[in-house]
Amino acid sequence: MRQAMTGFDSWPWGLKLLMLMGPFLLSMTGCGISAFVAYTRRFEVAYKCLECHPGLVQMKRFYGAKTQATRWLVLTFICGVLIYPDVHLRRGHLSEDALRQFPVALKRVLKFSAWLTIVGLVWMVVTYVCITV
Repeated sequence: MRQAMTGFDSWPWGLKLLMLMGPFLLSMTGCGISAFVAYTRRFEVAYKCLECHPGLVQMKRFYGAKTQATRWLVLTFICGVLIYPDVHLRRGHLSEDALRQFPVALKRVLKFSAWLTIVGLVWMVVTYVCITV
Protein backbone atom coordinates (compact mmCIF):
# COMPACT_ATOMS: atom_id res chain seq x y z
CA MET A 1 0.00 0.00 0.00
CA ARG A 2 1.35 3.45 -0.96
CA GLN A 3 1.79 6.25 1.53
CA ALA A 4 0.05 9.55 0.96
CA MET A 5 2.39 12.46 0.19
CA THR A 6 1.42 14.61 3.14
CA GLY A 7 4.73 16.11 4.21
CA PHE A 8 7.56 17.47 2.10
CA ASP A 9 9.92 14.93 3.68
CA SER A 10 7.86 12.07 2.26
CA TRP A 11 8.04 13.33 -1.33
CA PRO A 12 10.31 11.48 -3.79
CA TRP A 13 13.70 13.18 -4.19
CA GLY A 14 13.04 13.90 -7.89
CA LEU A 15 9.87 15.79 -7.09
CA LYS A 16 11.62 17.69 -4.29
CA LEU A 17 14.38 18.71 -6.68
CA LEU A 18 11.88 19.77 -9.33
CA MET A 19 9.81 21.80 -6.87
CA LEU A 20 12.85 23.56 -5.43
CA MET A 21 14.93 24.13 -8.57
CA GLY A 22 12.20 24.55 -11.20
CA PRO A 23 11.06 28.04 -10.21
CA PHE A 24 14.61 29.32 -9.99
CA LEU A 25 15.45 27.92 -13.42
CA LEU A 26 12.34 29.50 -14.95
CA SER A 27 12.89 32.86 -13.28
CA MET A 28 16.59 32.98 -14.08
CA THR A 29 15.90 32.09 -17.70
CA GLY A 30 13.39 34.93 -17.94
CA CYS A 31 15.78 37.34 -16.26
CA GLY A 32 18.61 36.22 -18.51
CA ILE A 33 16.58 36.82 -21.66
CA SER A 34 15.55 40.31 -20.56
CA ALA A 35 19.12 41.10 -19.48
CA PHE A 36 20.39 40.03 -22.89
CA VAL A 37 17.90 42.36 -24.58
CA ALA A 38 18.82 45.19 -22.19
CA TYR A 39 22.51 44.83 -23.02
CA THR A 40 22.08 44.83 -26.81
CA ARG A 41 20.84 47.26 -29.46
CA ARG A 42 17.38 45.78 -29.09
CA PHE A 43 16.96 47.92 -25.99
CA GLU A 44 17.16 51.07 -28.09
CA VAL A 45 14.59 49.67 -30.52
CA ALA A 46 12.20 48.87 -27.67
CA TYR A 47 12.69 52.26 -26.07
CA LYS A 48 12.25 54.19 -29.31
CA CYS A 49 8.91 52.48 -29.97
CA LEU A 50 7.46 53.46 -26.59
CA GLU A 51 9.34 56.67 -25.83
CA CYS A 52 6.07 58.65 -25.77
CA HIS A 53 4.88 56.76 -22.65
CA PRO A 54 4.99 59.25 -19.74
CA GLY A 55 6.00 56.59 -17.21
CA LEU A 56 8.88 55.50 -19.39
CA VAL A 57 10.02 59.09 -19.92
CA GLN A 58 9.94 59.68 -16.15
CA MET A 59 11.85 56.45 -15.46
CA LYS A 60 14.54 57.31 -17.97
CA ARG A 61 14.80 60.84 -16.58
CA PHE A 62 15.06 59.59 -12.98
CA TYR A 63 17.21 56.49 -13.46
CA GLY A 64 18.81 57.17 -16.81
CA ALA A 65 19.70 54.36 -19.17
CA LYS A 66 23.46 54.43 -19.14
CA THR A 67 24.31 51.58 -16.77
CA GLN A 68 23.32 48.01 -17.46
CA ALA A 69 21.21 47.83 -14.29
CA THR A 70 19.14 50.89 -15.17
CA ARG A 71 18.67 49.69 -18.74
CA TRP A 72 17.35 46.42 -17.35
CA LEU A 73 15.02 48.28 -14.99
CA VAL A 74 13.63 50.37 -17.85
CA LEU A 75 13.22 47.22 -19.94
CA THR A 76 11.19 45.52 -17.21
CA PHE A 77 8.82 48.50 -17.31
CA ILE A 78 8.53 48.03 -21.08
CA CYS A 79 7.74 44.34 -20.49
CA GLY A 80 4.95 45.37 -18.14
CA VAL A 81 3.53 47.70 -20.77
CA LEU A 82 3.61 44.92 -23.36
CA ILE A 83 1.96 42.35 -21.08
CA TYR A 84 -0.91 44.64 -20.07
CA PRO A 85 -1.27 47.18 -22.89
CA ASP A 86 -5.02 47.67 -22.29
CA VAL A 87 -4.37 49.44 -18.99
CA HIS A 88 -1.93 51.85 -20.61
CA LEU A 89 -4.17 52.40 -23.63
CA ARG A 90 -7.19 53.11 -21.43
CA ARG A 91 -5.25 55.65 -19.36
CA GLY A 92 -3.99 57.36 -22.50
CA HIS A 93 -0.35 56.66 -21.75
CA LEU A 94 0.11 54.58 -24.87
CA SER A 95 -1.14 54.99 -28.41
CA GLU A 96 -2.28 52.09 -30.53
CA ASP A 97 0.12 53.22 -33.26
CA ALA A 98 3.09 52.93 -30.92
CA LEU A 99 1.97 49.46 -29.92
CA ARG A 100 1.47 48.43 -33.55
CA GLN A 101 4.91 49.73 -34.53
CA PHE A 102 6.64 47.65 -31.87
CA PRO A 103 8.55 44.82 -33.61
CA VAL A 104 6.58 41.59 -33.30
CA ALA A 105 9.61 39.36 -32.68
CA LEU A 106 10.96 41.64 -29.95
CA LYS A 107 7.50 41.89 -28.37
CA ARG A 108 7.26 38.10 -28.32
CA VAL A 109 10.70 37.73 -26.70
CA LEU A 110 9.98 40.34 -24.02
CA LYS A 111 6.58 38.88 -23.18
CA PHE A 112 8.09 35.39 -23.01
CA SER A 113 10.83 36.53 -20.62
CA ALA A 114 8.35 38.38 -18.40
CA TRP A 115 5.98 35.42 -18.22
CA LEU A 116 8.83 33.03 -17.40
CA THR A 117 9.78 35.26 -14.49
CA ILE A 118 6.17 35.61 -13.30
CA VAL A 119 5.45 31.87 -13.50
CA GLY A 120 8.69 31.14 -11.66
CA LEU A 121 7.75 33.55 -8.88
CA VAL A 122 4.26 32.06 -8.52
CA TRP A 123 5.79 28.58 -8.49
CA MET A 124 8.15 29.67 -5.69
CA VAL A 125 5.19 30.88 -3.61
CA VAL A 126 3.25 27.65 -4.22
CA THR A 127 6.29 25.60 -3.25
CA TYR A 128 6.76 27.63 -0.09
CA VAL A 129 3.12 27.11 0.87
CA CYS A 130 3.34 23.37 0.12
CA ILE A 131 6.42 23.00 2.31
CA THR A 132 5.33 25.13 5.26
CA VAL A 133 1.66 24.19 5.51
